[in-house]
Amino acid sequence: KNGCVSTLTLSRIRKVKREAVQMAIGPGAFLELVTVALSYVYFEGLVLRNLVPRSNASLAMAVSLAIAVQMNEPLYSLSLRDSIERIATVMGVSRRKVLDLEIPLMS
Repeated sequence: KNGCVSTLTLSRIRKVKREAVQMAIGPGAFLELVTVALSYVYFEGLVLRNLVPRSNASLAMAVSLAIAVQMNEPLYSLSLRDSIERIATVMGVSRRKVLDLEIPLMS
């Protein structure tokens, strides 16, 4: 195995996905729904490769959202910095950690 110590449960996966979709359809939405859908693809790829421990599921989703924002959000929306800051706040993780893990997790 790839070293995931704790088991990621389906309920935990659903919880982080629910938090992510609220950024597109909930009050104060600031992302396009298609951007969140793209982040699901990235996140599920990490899960399938067994790279997401239960303790870091929110961080992995935040990184997936940050990548999706860079690939898909229109130029007239929030600045990239503001988007990543809001994603980190909603997901309850550090913006610095999101930026630090962006390249390693997606390679």
